[in-house]
Amino acid sequence: MIGFPLLAILLLGGGYWAFTQRGSPDADMNAGIESMRSGQRERARGEFSKVARDNPTLATPHIFLARLARESGDMTGARAQLDTALRLDPTNSIALREMGLVLLFSRQYDLARKFFVRAVKANPADPAAKGYLGCSMMRLNRTDEGRKWLRDAGQGAWSVCAQPNATAPPL
Repeated sequence: MIGFPLLAILLLGGGYWAFTQRGSPDADMNAGIESMRSGQRERARGEFSKVARDNPTLATPHIFLARLARESGDMTGARAQLDTALRLDPTNSIALREMGLVLLFSRQYDLARKFFVRAVKANPADPAAKGYLGCSMMRLNRTDEGRKWLRDAGQGAWSVCAQPNATAPPL
């Protein structure tokens, strides 16, 4: 008789231990981000892929997978990951900004501008979204609007786009 309650306690305790010892999405995301920062891109890709697989409703790992793809020149892969992220979270300002960047690097300036506008609406305090919106405006030769957004954004990686399309270096 004492064996059954003891067995039940052990099973419950073991289940609790197994549940608490599995990786959390936050811990796995942080591991992926740290791998990315230290230049271990394949390891980061693996961490983010695991989080995406284990948490199919989470947009964040897809954003990081898209960034890795974009930085390695795989715009098709980046767009696919961002399509997934935006399907999961249509107002995610970072996903919107990242999609704008992919489109900007693909020289689809007007479509990029539309995503940057959505990113700024989703997060009006995002200087990168404002800066890249200004950059896309400059590429469309809408220089007055472009300068306004660039001025609002301040200095950043987007500052290289401060010249109109005719004289600006390609991104």
